[in-house]
Amino acid sequence: MRILVQCGLCMVALAPTGLGQHFGVGIVDASDGTVVGGVAGTGINIASGEFFQHPLETPGIGEPNQAIMSLFPELQYDTYLTVDSGPVETVPGYDGSGYGQSNQFSGSPGFTASTYRGVWAVSSLDPPESVLVDKPGFGQAEQLFLGRLTYTGVLQAAISVNLYQGAPDDPALIVGDVVTPQDVANGIGWIDSDIDGHLLDIFFTDYRYAFVQKNFNVDIDGTTYTVSDIYLQSLRVIPAPSSSILGCIIMYWSSNRRRRLANNRR
Repeated sequence: MRILVQCGLCMVALAPTGLGQHFGVGIVDASDGTVVGGVAGTGINIASGEFFQHPLETPGIGEPNQAIMSLFPELQYDTYLTVDSGPVETVPGYDGSGYGQSNQFSGSPGFTASTYRGVWAVSSLDPPESVLVDKPGFGQAEQLFLGRLTYTGVLQAAISVNLYQGAPDDPALIVGDVVTPQDVANGIGWIDSDIDGHLLDIFFTDYRYAFVQKNFNVDIDGTTYTVSDIYLQSLRVIPAPSSSILGCIIMYWSSNRRRRLANNRR
């Protein structure tokens, strides 16, 4: 009976809270090393298709103007990269003013019809901080929005960021593929170490990061486009029941062993 009670308490302790770990983002890199200091292997590519770009905007860094979206509704689907809490929406949605303007680094090749190579960041001394959102299947998550990509074809992307988890002068450089929510649910795309293989400063070992694409389709002038909103998220991995039970048994055995040793010394 005692072991059942103790394991029950252990399972409560191991139950996930659903909260992501708070973080900040500095420099964002998808340059494939074409920019000095950039990370090889990063980049944004569209296979068998191309980006949608509204005629009022040029491909690049920076958000569309909410004030004219009522006149040009397709402007909300413009392709752009940024660092913010979410995409710019039509009134009365988010207007994009929550963070400073993002700028592309000098030497960045930028967009072609089907690729992006470059580095961008918010012009601010303080790195933008993540926001808490509901995430179906995970409870809640901390996330930052890195861009909206609207395209035909198939998205293939890998991104690197300077990740701030605590000390503002000591970011970790992480890199990962952009994956779908289903991939994340299956444990694909999780990041728990920096680019050199050092474990991240994660308060609880079951927290991980992932670059996630949230997708939906739109019709623009008779063409069906995929819209991928790209986020960096921190989520908590739910321990498998078998591993949780095993952990409870080990904890129970260890506590009983310490109790017996203490009694023997009396």
